[in-house]
Amino acid sequence: MAKKPAARPARMSHTERKAHETKMALRDKLARAARYPRGQCWISRGWVEAGIASVTISRRRVDDGSLVAVMFLVDLGCLGVKDVALHNNARPATVTELVESAPDGAEPIPFDDAARLIETAVAWAAHCGFAPVPEFEFARLIYADADPNASTLEVECGKNGRPFYSSGPNDDVGLIVGVLEERFGPDGFELVHIEVG
Repeated sequence: MAKKPAARPARMSHTERKAHETKMALRDKLARAARYPRGQCWISRGWVEAGIASVTISRRRVDDGSLVAVMFLVDLGCLGVKDVALHNNARPATVTELVESAPDGAEPIPFDDAARLIETAVAWAAHCGFAPVPEFEFARLIYADADPNASTLEVECGKNGRPFYSSGPNDDVGLIVGVLEERFGPDGFELVHIEVG
C-alpha cells in the first residue's frame, strides 16, 4: 500500500502573516524591555470605587533614558484585562502626560502591587469565564520579574463576592451576559447596562 504524502502546512494569507509578524515583534520588544531597569508605575485614581483601573508599568532604557511603557485596562468586575497598549521609546514626559490624562488622573503604585492587581483580575476573569485580550500574553512580560505575592495590596474583584458587569461601549453585551448566565445562573451576578448614544 502506497504511503500518503505528508500534509503540507497551510499557507498564511498576507494579512495573517502581517498579524503574526506584528505579534512576534511585540513579543520581542517586550522581552527586551523586561531586561531594562524598572521605571515608574501608575494607576488611575478612584479605581477601587470604579471597579476598573488603568495600570501603566514602565521600563527605562539605559542607552537613551526613553521609556517602554505598557498600559493595561483592567476590569475588576468580571472581564479582567480588556485592553493593552504599548508605548515604545517614549519620552518620560510623554508617558507622564498620557498617564495623567485619565479622567481622575493617576497616582504612583509599587511595581509588585501593579502586578498583583493585574494578575488577580486575570484569575478572577478566568473564574468568570473570560480570557484577557490576546496581546496580554506578551504584555505581561513587562512585569515578568515582579513578585505579586510580596504585595499586600488588597484587590476586591466583583461585588459582594459575585461577578459584576458594567457594560462598556465596545462590549458584546449579549455574549458576556450569556457567559455569566451559563456559569452563574441568571441571578448569580450583578449587571449594570449603560446605554450608549
